[in-house]
Amino acid sequence: MNWLLLLALLPVSARAQPAMWALEKAIELKYPVPQISGDSLAVRMTRGDSTLLVFDTRPVEEYDVSRLRDAIRIDPDLGVEEFIAAYGEGLSGRDLIFYCSVGYRSSGVVQRVIRAAQERGARSVSNLRGGLFRWYNEDRSLFRDAPVDTVHPYDAQWGRFLRKKEPVE
Repeated sequence: MNWLLLLALLPVSARAQPAMWALEKAIELKYPVPQISGDSLAVRMTRGDSTLLVFDTRPVEEYDVSRLRDAIRIDPDLGVEEFIAAYGEGLSGRDLIFYCSVGYRSSGVVQRVIRAAQERGARSVSNLRGGLFRWYNEDRSLFRDAPVDTVHPYDAQWGRFLRKKEPVE
């Protein structure tokens, strides 16, 4: 099978961003945790779904550049006990969504906290597939104090996964 045929068989999102798609698959192999697509999360956020509890697992310097609306920043190395001490009372009946730049750090957090969160009544615990980079690349809204159109690249290597946008005139 040649590479053009393989490319044609990929989902549309993978054809648009093949490197991002490959990275997501590698992360999902390392961390086999539940995933939520940007499309699904965007619909739920637009509807104002009050069951959502969204956690940003990036360091403060990344979080301060942009984030999902109403995201709660937590340290990517936060332990299960600390997470439950801080948020355990508010987990019952909630759908927890974790994200970072590309999904690597947040998948690790999901893997650590999923059992304890479900024991405290969380309906679901998921990682945002592709993280904030895919969210941004798919032209979804980011916020600081107001809407912004930028995302912290983590570093030059990882920043290559961010789609370059045309300046608005």
